[in-house]
Amino acid sequence: YSGIVAICQIYSLDSANKIKILTTPFISRLLKDCNLQCEIITKNQDTIISEFKVVTNNWKIDRIHIVTLCQNFDSFYKLLPNCSVYLGIHKFNYWFPASFSERVKNILSISGIALNRYLIRRLFKDAFSVIKNEYQRSQFIKHFISRPNAKLVGYGPVVYESLIKKFSNKNCVLIPFNFYEEGYDVPIFDKILKISIPGSVEQIRRNYIDFFDTFSKNMQEYKDSVEIYLVGRVVEQSDEHNAILKLKKEGYKVFFWTTGLTDLEFSNLIRNSHLILGNLNVDKGKYQNHSETGIVFNMVRYGKPGFLPKEIISYSEIEENIIRFNIYNEICNHIITFIKNPTNLNELIEKSSRNSQKISPKKYVF
Repeated sequence: YSGIVAICQIYSLDSANKIKILTTPFISRLLKDCNLQCEIITKNQDTIISEFKVVTNNWKIDRIHIVTLCQNFDSFYKLLPNCSVYLGIHKFNYWFPASFSERVKNILSISGIALNRYLIRRLFKDAFSVIKNEYQRSQFIKHFISRPNAKLVGYGPVVYESLIKKFSNKNCVLIPFNFYEEGYDVPIFDKILKISIPGSVEQIRRNYIDFFDTFSKNMQEYKDSVEIYLVGRVVEQSDEHNAILKLKKEGYKVFFWTTGLTDLEFSNLIRNSHLILGNLNVDKGKYQNHSETGIVFNMVRYGKPGFLPKEIISYSEIEENIIRFNIYNEICNHIITFIKNPTNLNELIEKSSRNSQKISPKKYVF
């Protein structure tokens, strides 16, 4: 729903704009507390197409933003009116697979097939529906990009750069998933350095095991000066959970949750931290040219400095906020330097807050 919020924030800058959101009950509940200047129309998934038909037939529409589309491609395309239509692209290779193998991966991901569980049964059970879905999606995007008033939206620098390489600037728009949130105090580092790691605690997209192991070996002398907050859900009895318990047994201050966090809890934990850590698995290539990482979005939203692998693409406006690394030992060395020289970190924190303010709705009016 962050994409919806960002789009509304841009259009709300002009009071003459009238914004209507057509969405499902789940997204509607998430938007309820966002103080958006718009009308929200809530419909169940099975009736949203018929409601979209009513909208396109009865409203005078200048622009349509399709924030997320993962099914009913043919029905939506037939209903699109003759106005500017912006299609959100969350994952570049989902819409524009470069090879047959990527198409196969798309098919598997659509059906929710886990490669290590029930593969054969699910494959035969869902084969027709997922292949049909994949075909309809490929046809939708083929016809969509041929429309004279079609625009493709990248919600971050990774996807946007991939889009303009394949198409052109005039057909593509960058709308950041998050803008900087004003009105909050910037925490000053004094004695305890607080590091937050946002996101689900698992090994597929991030590498917790290696980071924890490196941290354990290098930070023993400074264990009382650092707190790590795992701002996501930890699965009990998982390898990650066991590694966390090992760290805590060694005396390290690690805070984690085995139940989901509310948006407010998530936000407060990151706002109160000094640094954000992105322990991303870059060797799989996912974040280089296919999809965005929430780590960058959180750096922007909360105005935080943080650690990112050197391969990860980010906004030029916040590059000074980012401490690049190749190996986790480098992170430990930076942390030790900050503990010994708090002024260096506090200057980085202040600068990061200023730089993140450059990514504001005013800059992305289109």
